[in-house]
Formats: sequence, C-alpha cells, structure tokens
Amino acid sequence: MMKVVVLDVDGTLMDTNYLHVEAWARAFERVEHRVSRWRIHRQIGKGSDKLLPEFVADGDGIRTVGVLTGGAFGEEALKAAGAVTVYEDCAALLGSGFPE
Repeated sequence: MMKVVVLDVDGTLMDTNYLHVEAWARAFERVEHRVSRWRIHRQIGKGSDKLLPEFVADGDGIRTVGVLTGGAFGEEALKAAGAVTVYEDCAALLGSGFPE
C-alpha cells in the first residue's frame, strides 16, 4: 500500500530547468526553428502561451506553434528525462516531518 506521493511542482527536489531548456530546444529544432538555449533558459517558468510568442512571431509559422503545442515539447521532455538532477539532501528533506 502506498503511504506517500511526492509531487515536485516547483523544482524543490529536482532541478528540471535545463531539462525544460533542452526539451524546448529539441522541439524547436524538430520544426527547423532554431532558438539558442540561453534565450530559452531566460523564459523557463512561463507557460507555453507566454514562451512561444517570444520565439515565434505573429503569422510566422502557424505550423511551428501547432507542432510545438501539439506534443513535440512533451515528447522531447520525455526523451530528455534521463538528465534530471536530484538534489543531494532531498532524502533528508523527505525524511523530516513525515509521521510514522
């Protein structure tokens, strides 16, 4: 029986910023729309509705936006998931404060 489920929605336990950068970069490359990773990195934390307009101008590539929001980012994120970094002290953090 499962006793605890941990959801890391804000990057407390795992550093996923670079995973998101890599996934977005690969998704953009898939549709031949190259974006520098440093530029993507500055936009991490925004939803795709705010991030995409930073890189795809109005009327410039409806196909690009459709492919990216239609699953390319998610597929690339799953491929890059092996690069997730777990913070050193996350086991101690999880171990503190949970009743037996």
